Amino acid sequence: MRHFILAALAAALILPATAGAAGTVTGGPAKVAGGYTVFLHAEDRRQDELTITMQHGPARDLQTDSLVVTSGVQVAVRGGAATIRGSLGSHGSIDLRLRGRKSPARKLPKGCTGSRGSTWTGRLVGTLRLRLPNGRDTTIRSLPGSIYIGDGALRCGETSAPGAGGDGDGDGGAAGEPQLMLVKEEGDFTTTFIALKRALTVTRTSGPRADGAATVMTMSSVSATGRNLLSVGGGGASATVKAAGRFTGTGTFAATMTMGDMATGPLTGTLQVRLVGAPVIDIAGDPATLLNADKG
Repeated sequence: MRHFILAALAAALILPATAGAAGTVTGGPAKVAGGYTVFLHAEDRRQDELTITMQHGPARDLQTDSLVVTSGVQVAVRGGAATIRGSLGSHGSIDLRLRGRKSPARKLPKGCTGSRGSTWTGRLVGTLRLRLPNGRDTTIRSLPGSIYIGDGALRCGETSAPGAGGDGDGDGGAAGEPQLMLVKEEGDFTTTFIALKRALTVTRTSGPRADGAATVMTMSSVSATGRNLLSVGGGGASATVKAAGRFTGTGTFAATMTMGDMATGPLTGTLQVRLVGAPVIDIAGDPATLLNADKG
């Protein structure tokens, strides 16, 4: 589950164009002041869309912030040339262009049919004005970029995979181990917390909202790794969450109802997490669900 959430935050940066897109533009990484690394992903489609992702911190204590702009930007892809222009609302503005060099076509894997699509690489140049999660403004004038055109679907036997040639599985490897999950609503924001034995993840999202000349959605996620962060006892009747990274305090789960390998009940205690650019989030104090409770 942890791998799924982290992959979801970065998926727009690595996947080929989705169905209905005339072309996809990706950019980054670009390192800026404050220790942030910036990526972008834009799609030329009936309703153009831009995603900007900002990462900060080491892998063991990583915060990822994503800004999704669903109106207010114009993305145009014409062969090996692309432009991205428009407003990011209170988060900044963008005016970038790319003229790339076509990459050599790669052979399909043995036994596969379909197409990898066409790719052009070069540099996105112009101006990307961006407000970072720490509240500071930065300007990016050049970053590595690429253009992708085509559905890029490969079919290898019974497996359908993206153009990159993966197996399409996407299993993060955590299946079967105990997972404690909590979802809470606070105003315009939804917070999802997941605890595994070796990882904690919290994700805070907001729905689409008007922001000046743009319509934006935001997502912030913090992950931390360690040992024995989730301990399950009593055959799934109880569990304890230990803090790591930007998480502080502890959480105690007590099941009030069980159904097979799933248990539900309150998560109490002092467990909190601090995200840059967001208030401290109290995780404890809401109902939670323990999955694979009998495997603790």
